[in-house]
Amino acid sequence: MATLQSSSSSAPSTATGPTLASATSSAPNLNLPSHAEVEAALAPYVTRRLPLTSPEWQAISGKVARKESKRRWMRRAKALLPGTGHARPQTLVSDHYETHWARFPWPRTWDPAPDEHTFPGTWGDEGLLIRRYGIKRAHLLVVERMIAALRPETALEVGCGNGINLLVLSSSFPGIAWTGVDLTNAGPDMARSVQAEPELPPVLRDFNPGTVESVTAHKALTVRQGDASALPFPDKSFDLIYTVLAIEQMQAVRDKVLKEIRRVARRHAILVEPFADANRSRTQQNYLRSRGYLDLAVDELPAFGLKPVTLFTDLPNRLTLGAAIALVAVDP
Repeated sequence: MATLQSSSSSAPSTATGPTLASATSSAPNLNLPSHAEVEAALAPYVTRRLPLTSPEWQAISGKVARKESKRRWMRRAKALLPGTGHARPQTLVSDHYETHWARFPWPRTWDPAPDEHTFPGTWGDEGLLIRRYGIKRAHLLVVERMIAALRPETALEVGCGNGINLLVLSSSFPGIAWTGVDLTNAGPDMARSVQAEPELPPVLRDFNPGTVESVTAHKALTVRQGDASALPFPDKSFDLIYTVLAIEQMQAVRDKVLKEIRRVARRHAILVEPFADANRSRTQQNYLRSRGYLDLAVDELPAFGLKPVTLFTDLPNRLTLGAAIALVAVDP
């Protein structure tokens, strides 16, 4: 494999990582988005921009840092008790999201509610107040470019939640057979409720940062309940497997999930996850550890038969949680 650079523009990046290939023979037409293109995808969801050195931003970030430090201290104290540990139990994840998806609204790209919640994020030298789904839209732009280069015939989303990624991606790539699996029943039920619509709702068409090629492809999706640590599919079932902040919740079964992704994937995986490489600040580390979220560095992936091809890091991130997008080739 050729030794090239991790993928980012000349603009400052919020994450650093190992030196990886930006393109190989397995993805010869990889055309990753520029900083300006990622900015365009994010922009409708940004309500305020502040210099990182401004007193107002320092007050915002300081408050978050103190909160996460306190939470981490409390978690450490609880860890002294029998039966506690770092990783979140999967029963807790399942119970939470069974009720979460039913009350989680779809994104409103161009017509936000006046009282919509925002969270603090950073990108380069700016502090941002970002509406929900904004960072996801930036992630989807990168994922779409990777899929366009890989040209899979079949794809599986592990931890598909309410199906928003599947619904949007299928509208851009109607020729791919899309499947999703989620630990909950509520998530797939939400996706199926959209599948009942004769056309993809306008709110989801607007959310697509790429080109909508079909407004009916969502009806062909397959979504089901299943456990990522024991995927209900035969070996080498899918050309591509992808996750979007899903393994984040699976630290307790992390190794099993990564082995399952390798088992079920034929060619590639795209992992949009809070890798350790993208979470170097004390606030981020406190946030991840206190909640029992993923603890995984990109250079650990080859041990699971997942060889990094490209690492995209030029992304806006939450103040508390950074993500990087790893395109990996699956060992035969």
